[in-house]
Amino acid sequence: MSLHSTLLAMLCLACTTAIAQFDTLSTHPSFIQDQLESYLDNLDEESDFQFNTLGEDLVHFFSHPLSVNEASATDLRRLGMLTDLQINNLIAYRNTLGDLVSIYELQSVPHFTTELINLLRRFVTVAQSSHAKQNIWKMMSQGSNQLFLRSGRILQKKRGFSDLDGTGARYIGDPNRYYARFSHRFENKLSYGVTTEKDPGETFFHNGQPEFTSAHLYINDLSGFLKTVALGDYAISLGQGLIMHSGFGRGKGAYVSNIRRSGRAIRPYTSVDETRYLRGAALTFELGRLSLMCFGSASKRDGNLQENDAAAESFISSLQSSGLHRTEGERVDKGVVKQHLLGGSLAYKSLDLQISLNALRSTFDLPLIRNPRPDNTYRFNGSELHNFSLDYTYIKQNFNLFGESAYSDNGGWATVHGALIGLSKNIDLSAFYRNISVRYQALQSNAFLESTSANDEKGIYLGIDVRLHSSFRISMYADHFSFSWLKFLSDSPSRGQEYLARVTYQKKRNVTAYFQYRSERKPVNYRPGFQLTNSSTLRSRQYFRLHFSNQLHKNLELRTRLEVSRVTNKPGVVYHGLMIYQDAIYRSIDWPLSFSARVAYFDIEDYAARIYAYENDLLFNFSIPSYFDQGFRFYVNIRWRLSNAITMEGRWEQTRFNNVSRLSSGLEEIEGNLRSRLKVQFKFSF
Repeated sequence: MSLHSTLLAMLCLACTTAIAQFDTLSTHPSFIQDQLESYLDNLDEESDFQFNTLGEDLVHFFSHPLSVNEASATDLRRLGMLTDLQINNLIAYRNTLGDLVSIYELQSVPHFTTELINLLRRFVTVAQSSHAKQNIWKMMSQGSNQLFLRSGRILQKKRGFSDLDGTGARYIGDPNRYYARFSHRFENKLSYGVTTEKDPGETFFHNGQPEFTSAHLYINDLSGFLKTVALGDYAISLGQGLIMHSGFGRGKGAYVSNIRRSGRAIRPYTSVDETRYLRGAALTFELGRLSLMCFGSASKRDGNLQENDAAAESFISSLQSSGLHRTEGERVDKGVVKQHLLGGSLAYKSLDLQISLNALRSTFDLPLIRNPRPDNTYRFNGSELHNFSLDYTYIKQNFNLFGESAYSDNGGWATVHGALIGLSKNIDLSAFYRNISVRYQALQSNAFLESTSANDEKGIYLGIDVRLHSSFRISMYADHFSFSWLKFLSDSPSRGQEYLARVTYQKKRNVTAYFQYRSERKPVNYRPGFQLTNSSTLRSRQYFRLHFSNQLHKNLELRTRLEVSRVTNKPGVVYHGLMIYQDAIYRSIDWPLSFSARVAYFDIEDYAARIYAYENDLLFNFSIPSYFDQGFRFYVNIRWRLSNAITMEGRWEQTRFNNVSRLSSGLEEIEGNLRSRLKVQFKFSF
C-alpha cells in the first residue's frame, strides 16, 4: 500500500467527526447493515445469496407499527432486533404490570437498552389495534396496496452484448434489469402479491412466460383449528436450520447474541432469488398447546443435465443457484429437474418450553450424481433424501436454552445447542456448540455454522456483550471450529479460529463511534514452487475498522469509515488493503426530496484482502459490494415523494479503477477502467 494512501486516510479521519445509526425508511438500521456485512465476511467463495427479503417486515412496520402490548413472541421476532430473553422479559412485564403506556417504559424491562429502544421506536407502538375478526374477502379488498416498478443497467457495454471476439458467443437479451412487484397487506393477517424480474442479458419472456414470476397468498391468525394458510410461493423455517431454514440466516457479527434461528415457521415469499422458495401449499393447525404445520412443494430447479451413454439415462451433475439464463448454455440448464418437498412439524408449547418434531422428504425426478472429487465424497447423491429432527427452546427469566438434533436417512447425525444468559442488566453471554457428522446430509439447511451447509463441522462459539455505561458498550466473540474431511479450497482435514471485538461509544442519539477488530484463521490450499500437488496452510485475515457517525441536524447525518485489512494467503506472502468512505444522508419529513451519497477510496493489493461495505440503495434493494484493486467509488441516491401515493427514486453509481485497461473477463468484460450503473424505481401506494 502506498504512503499517499495512508496519508489520505489519516487526513480524512482528522477532518471528520462522527456518525450516527440513523434508521429511516431509506437507510436501513445499522444493525441490519452490520449483519449483512458480517454475513458476507464469513461467506466462502462458493456461496451465492440475495438479500431482497431482509427488511421487508421492517418497512411494513415503519408504516404500520407493531403494538408491543398485543404482539406475540412470533410477532416480536419478526422485528429482527430482539433476543428471546428480551421477548420473554417483555411478555412477563406485560403479564405482571399490564399494558405499557409509553414506548420509553421499555426502559423498565430487563435487557432493553436505550440504544435498542431508539431503534424500536420507529417500528412499534403502544396503541391498540383492531381486535375485530374480519371477513377474508374484506381483508383482500381492504388494507394497503403497493406497486413497485424498477429498471437499471450497467452503462458501459459488456463483451456479452457484442460479437467482438468473432465467435458469436453473446448474451441473448438486452443489458437492462427489470423488476415489478404488486403486493397487498391487511395488518399482519393477510397478504397476496406477484413479483416478476428479468436479469441483464436475459430476455423478458421465454416460451411465452416472464423469465421469473412468483406469486403468493398468505392468511394468518384465522379463528378455529386452522390458523395459517400459505398458497403459491412461501418460505419455511424448522428448528435451528439443520434440515430447513429458508431465507436470510444471520451469521457471526458484532451482535453477539444473534445465534438462534427464530421467526415464523411459514412466511410469504416475495424475493427474486430463484432457488430459496417452496411452491405449493402450507398449513398450520392449533389445538390447545399442540400445533401441526405441514407443507408440500413442487418446483423446477436449474441443473447441469448429463447423459449416461452406457445406461441411456439422464442425470444432473450439480444444482445451479445463480438464477441466470443469459446464454444458450445457461438456458439449457433452466428448470431441467423437478424437486418435490413434503414435510411437517408437530410442536408442543408451554409458557417456558417448546419442543418440536420435524420431518422433511426431498425428491428429484432425475438423480443428482456429483463430480467424483474427493471433497464431494460425503455430499448427497441420488434422487431421494429423508431428514428428521427434534428441536427445543426453554426460557426461564434471564436464561434461554435451545437446540436441535437431526438425522439423515444415510446414517448421518447432527446436533447444535445454544444458550443465551443475562448475567445482569448490563451483561449478556451467548454460547453455541455444534457437532455435524461428515455423513450428515441436508439439502435445505441453513444453521448457525462456519460452513454454508450443515456437513462435517465441530465447533464452539462464545460471545459476551457488556454495557459499561450508558455511553460505552463492548461486544466480543470467539469461535473455534474443525473439519474432519476435505473442504472447498482445502484438501485436508483442518481447523480454524475467528475472533471479534468491538468497542462502541454513543453520545445520546447524535454521535456514535466504534472501533472493531476481527481476526480469522482458516485452512486453504496453495502450491509452492514446482510442486505438483497442493499443500495446506492457514490463511490469516485481520480487519481493523474505525467508524464514526454524527447526526448534525435532525435532517442531516454524516458517516465516515476507515477499514484496513491484512491477509496472509500463503507462507511469506502478505497482502494489505485500505478502504475509506464518507457518507452524507439527508431526509426531511417536511420536504419531499431526500438523498444519500458516498465517496470511497480503496487500495487493496489482492482479492483475498477485499473489504465489504454496506451501501444505501433504493427501497427493497441491498448493495454490499466488495472493494478490491485501487480506485474510487461514488454513488448518489435521490428519493422524491411526488405525492402521498407516488414516490420516485433514482441511483447513480460509478467505480473508477486505477492502472487497469479492462474490467472482469469473458462475456462480462468491459473495455476501460469505469463501471457505472443507473437505476430508477417508482412506488405506487393505494
